Parts: sequence; structure tokens; C-alpha cells
Amino acid sequence: MNEYVPVRLSTIRPLLTLDFRVFIKLPSKYLLYVKPGDSLDCERLKSLKERKVKKLFISGEDESQYQSFLDRGLKEAIENSDMQSSERAVIVSGVASDAIEEVARDPGSEKAFEKTQKAAKGMQDVLKSDPQLLIALFDHEDSDYEADLFLKSALKGSTLAIKFAEALKMPQQTINDIGTAALLRDIGAKEELKIYQSKVSELSKEDLLTYRQHPAASEKLLLGKEFVSKKVLALIKRHEEKISGTGFPDKVSDLSKEEQLLSLVCAYDRLITVEALPCDDALKSLKIDEMGNYDLKLITQLGELL
Repeated sequence: MNEYVPVRLSTIRPLLTLDFRVFIKLPSKYLLYVKPGDSLDCERLKSLKERKVKKLFISGEDESQYQSFLDRGLKEAIENSDMQSSERAVIVSGVASDAIEEVARDPGSEKAFEKTQKAAKGMQDVLKSDPQLLIALFDHEDSDYEADLFLKSALKGSTLAIKFAEALKMPQQTINDIGTAALLRDIGAKEELKIYQSKVSELSKEDLLTYRQHPAASEKLLLGKEFVSKKVLALIKRHEEKISGTGFPDKVSDLSKEEQLLSLVCAYDRLITVEALPCDDALKSLKIDEMGNYDLKLITQLGELL
């Protein structure tokens, strides 16, 4: 029996010849929509978006061809100097979102985790070739996001964390770990998206307790997997902790510099993504409300970067 694998609509760029089959899901069957050698034209793409189709499907037999297709797109985003930042943002968002969702579906998959690492590394490489990508990603709105804020937060947080770590001249492996952890930090919240996507001030006491456990829930999904380093696990579990000891889930205060960096970026990202503050207001809020929760120099450095 053929296995069908969901893929994000945003990853199938129009007018590019595909070497794999693309299906749409009907109530009783999967219908072949694009055959190998054909492309998804702009009219069909527009029709899919108007019908609010969020996902397409590929045959499990074609996964390697699909991954190669994503890899070629990422390579082009890095090397094509004529590509617009907005188009790079579409490619990077699609590749990273696809990886995050695969890990969320199957946390035990080493292949899915490696896709996330590759996506984080690809984001670094594209950022180096196009410094405007950070702005483009923050402006990018992708209409096929099923879990809109969940994925937006992962992408924005990871891109900013990578850029910040590079600005602080952290070691390459540390930057890789920060980027990967930032993409996967909230996968434990997937089952409670309504809580995760709500403003903290609007949560009930019970929901607030649930929300404060999501870093531990995310870590638990990846715990015990030999292919996930202890450093990545620690970054995921501590991304809401603060040096004042007022964070969660464990109220620890002995954060490494990279853990503090990721936590600060996550605090900023939540202000703009969930609380919907303008970027300047979010930065002002950080400088006032988070005083003592992070090293003052780190807050200042983030402000300079932004």
C-alpha cells in the first residue's frame, strides 16, 4: 500500500519542473495533481490558495526526490545574487516549516531531526548572502500556515537568534545548535496551540500552568534520542528561563550565554508575534520589563542589532 506524506504548499514553487508526483487529498482517495516532468502553474497555485488548501501530498517513494528539490531551492537562495529577499524568505520558510512539522509528527525520526539541522544551517548561509533576509522573514506572511503563530514564531526566533549569535561571534557549532533549538523549541506546544497562541494576560490559572510546561514538553519529545545533543536539549528546555530565576519551567538562574541569548530572543519574538507589539515597542518593553532578567549588555546588544 502506498504511503502519502504531507508537504507544505509553500514548498512547491510554481513554474519549476518537478521530478516527483504531487497529490491532493479527496475525502476517499488521493488524486494525482502534478505528474513528474510537469510544474505547478500560477493559476493552479492561486486556485489552491483560494480554496484554502494548506497541504499537498507526495508518495513516500518520492521523498528523496522531494528533499533534493528543497535542497536545490535552498542552494539557489544562497547562490543566486539576483533573487529577491522576499523570494528567499518563501524558500527558507518552506524548508524550515516542513522540517519542524516532520519532527512534530515523528520526534523519533533521525532523518526529520537532520532536516531541521540542515534548515537551520541553510538559514545561516542565506543570511550571510542576504542580510535583508531577516527583515523579509519578519515581513513574510504565508497564507498556507496551518499553525500560523507556531511556525511564524519558530522561523522568526530562529533567524534572529542565528543573526544575534553570529553578531556576538559565537562558535559555529554553537550557532548551529541555537538555530536548531530555536526551530524546535515549541514542538511540545503543538497539542495546546490555543493556549500557546493566546496572550499570557488572557490565560486562566490552569492554562498558564500548562503553557509554562511547554519547554519541558518539547524537550521530552526529543529526550533519549542519540542524535540530539545535550546542548540542543538544554537550549530547548531553558528557552523561557531567566537569570533572575523567575522563568519556567524550572526557575533556574545559571544560564549559559547561548541559553540566555535564546531566551531573550524568544521573549522579544513573543512580544511581536503573540502580543502583536510593533518591533520598536517590543524592544522598549524588553528594556523596561526584563531588566534584571537578562544581562543588561545582552539586551543592549540585541537593541543594536535590531
